[in-house]
Amino acid sequence: MATIKLFAALVAVQLVGCSTLQPAQEPLAANVTPATSDQVGGCRYIDEMISVSSRYGVFASSALKDTKAEVVAKAAQSGATHLVWEAPVLAVGSTTSRGKAYRCS
Repeated sequence: MATIKLFAALVAVQLVGCSTLQPAQEPLAANVTPATSDQVGGCRYIDEMISVSSRYGVFASSALKDTKAEVVAKAAQSGATHLVWEAPVLAVGSTTSRGKAYRCS
């Protein structure tokens, strides 16, 4: 009986710990500004940044938040200053965020 209670307590602690973990934000991510395609007309195109999560359905909201954070982090690491977001794809089996990264002076 004590083993079952101990196991249940450990599972509860792990579930709480997993639900409160937040992805670390890159310090450079604060330097990436959301923009429209008109705003980056005179900027240098770097690349398309993509992040895919296998979470979907009821988990799509948190997956979208995480994939967006990853796209911004990738843009920052590439030296981008601006990011033009594309529409997210919320499909059965995955959640995808993407944006086009630009470096503006």
